[in-house]
Amino acid sequence: MKRVVIILLAAFLLAAVTGCQRETEAQTSISITAADAAAEAEETPTVYNVILRRDEDALLQMAENLIISRYEEYVYDDEVFQQWQVQTGEKLVASLDCSSDWMVSYTDYENDCNGTHMEDDYMITYGYITDTIPNGLDFTAEEAGEQLCNFLEQYVSVFTFQTYRVLAENQEDETQPGYYSAFAQALYKGIPLVLDANSGENHIWAYANIGPNGIFSLDGTFLLREVSRVEVDVVSQETVREHLLENYAAITGASDVDIDSIELEYFVDTEDDGYYSMFPVWAFSGTLTFANDDGTTYSMQASILYYADTGTLCDVYYPGP
Repeated sequence: MKRVVIILLAAFLLAAVTGCQRETEAQTSISITAADAAAEAEETPTVYNVILRRDEDALLQMAENLIISRYEEYVYDDEVFQQWQVQTGEKLVASLDCSSDWMVSYTDYENDCNGTHMEDDYMITYGYITDTIPNGLDFTAEEAGEQLCNFLEQYVSVFTFQTYRVLAENQEDETQPGYYSAFAQALYKGIPLVLDANSGENHIWAYANIGPNGIFSLDGTFLLREVSRVEVDVVSQETVREHLLENYAAITGASDVDIDSIELEYFVDTEDDGYYSMFPVWAFSGTLTFANDDGTTYSMQASILYYADTGTLCDVYYPGP
């Protein structure tokens, strides 16, 4: 596909962004590599404003499958948050927790392979799928990712899932089996949800460790069901792009902005009483480069988000975890 590179150079006082006093002006640049006019004219998919709610039935089904049907005895406690726990004497065997902000945590301690990170350099790299097969495993990272997505889709009907990072891990004792760490992104009707490193309770996410006997630990916020949706019109990508070209320095505070992807995604926000709102956004994703006081620079992956129905700025998000 033909690519168009739009480059805008602008000078502005760095103090306007950082609040620090500067005697000289800093020069900044933005480059947006985007599809050409033919791709721009492609039909925009139908998008919605969506209301979601916590799915208690899905949580109970997960508890049934992971704890209740597997073990003769377990303890259930809901004084602070919901917890199913299996214990032999002082030894934990398995546990499933669901916190007040609806994050699920599961551990099968009997099959726990937790060990040493082998691929620390890729811990925050979106799209990294390892080629390394850990010790004692006979399946690939792609197959590990499929295990995670298939597991999640047993309990969630509103989303499908795709893995966006899979790392190979080994234990310190390399005679013991290793495992994969897999990270999954949710999609609504084929459109991905925004990934946010500062996720808190707004982020829909899932992360699992997968060893020779399958998933032995799982964390995430994903047990939701759809309550309602309303179709919305979408502001053109070109309209939003023009705003970004004119305002990128004030929006990001970066010295250089390199946008290599423009996509429709969904942004999630929490409401009261266990409800979530989900809105379509134009996500301008790429690399932000920031200048340090000593003249050095550092870069981060980021997404600059605009509400797709109004064309107004939503936020700047950093993909993660």
